[in-house]
Amino acid sequence: MKTKRRRGDTEPAIPVATEDDHDEVREFTVQRFVFETPLYEELYIENEKKLFRMVKIGSSRVDGHCLYCKKNSVFFSNFEIKGESVSIRHSITGYHFLKFTCARCHLQNIIVCVLISAETTDFTTQMKKIKIRKIGQWPTHADLANKELDKYLKVLSTEDRGEIARANGLAAHGVNIGAFVYLRRVFERLIYRAFERSALEMNRDDFSKLRMPEKIDTVKEQLPKFVREHKNIYRILSKGIHELNESECGKYYEILKQSIILILDREKEIALREESEEKLGKMLKGISE
Repeated sequence: MKTKRRRGDTEPAIPVATEDDHDEVREFTVQRFVFETPLYEELYIENEKKLFRMVKIGSSRVDGHCLYCKKNSVFFSNFEIKGESVSIRHSITGYHFLKFTCARCHLQNIIVCVLISAETTDFTTQMKKIKIRKIGQWPTHADLANKELDKYLKVLSTEDRGEIARANGLAAHGVNIGAFVYLRRVFERLIYRAFERSALEMNRDDFSKLRMPEKIDTVKEQLPKFVREHKNIYRILSKGIHELNESECGKYYEILKQSIILILDREKEIALREESEEKLGKMLKGISE
C-alpha cells in the first residue's frame, strides 16, 4: 500500500492501524510517533521489515525543540536494545529504547521506551502483525511542546499559556477530547482579542451575538490568512468535544493546535511592528526637538 508523506516528514511512512479501528490505515513515521502518538496507544503494523529498517539502522531523524539550545533543532536517532528480545523475521520483539540527540548541541536527548510485540493473525500461514506501543518518553511531548510557547510570552496571556499546556499534557496521554476543550477556549479568547485590537465601531455585545465564521470575517485583518480561509476550525473543535472519539480527536489535535499557533505568530508580528513603530516615533520626535 502506498502512502504519502506529510510536510515535515523526514523518513518514509508505513501504513498503520490503531487499536480502536484496525481497518483504518494511517501513516507511521518516527516523527509522528515521537511527537504525536500518546503513551500506550497500540499501533498495528504489517510491514515489519520497513519498521525494522526505520528504527534499527540509526538513520532516523526528528525535528523538535531543544531545551538546551532553546531553539528548534534536528535530532538524530541512536537505537539501543535493552533486555531480552526475540527475532521475528525482520523485526524484534521486546522492550527497546529510541534515543534522539540534538545535532546542534549534543546535550539534549529525547528518549522513547518502546514495546514491540507480535500477534498471529493467521494460524495456517503463521502470518504475524507487529504491535508497537510507546510506554515512556523523556522529555515528554508536553514538555517539549510547552517550552516552545516561551517565544510567545509577549502576546500569550498566563491563562492561554496554561490552557495550551494542559491541552498538550492531556493529548500526550491520549485524553484528546479534554484537550479539545482547552484548545477551543483559547481559540475563542484569541478571536475576542483580535476584536479588541481591531477598534471597530461594533460593541462587544453585538460581536458576541455573531456566529464564529462571522466573527472571523469581522476581524479578518487581525488574523492569519490560514484562519480566514478555514473558518471551520472552531466547528471541528466543537465537533470533537460533542461527537468525535478520542482517536479521531488525536488525529486532528496537532493540526488544530498549529492553527492557534498561527494566530499567535500573527499577534507577535503585529506586536513587533507596533514596538518598532513606537521606537522610530520616539527617535523622530527627538530629532525634531
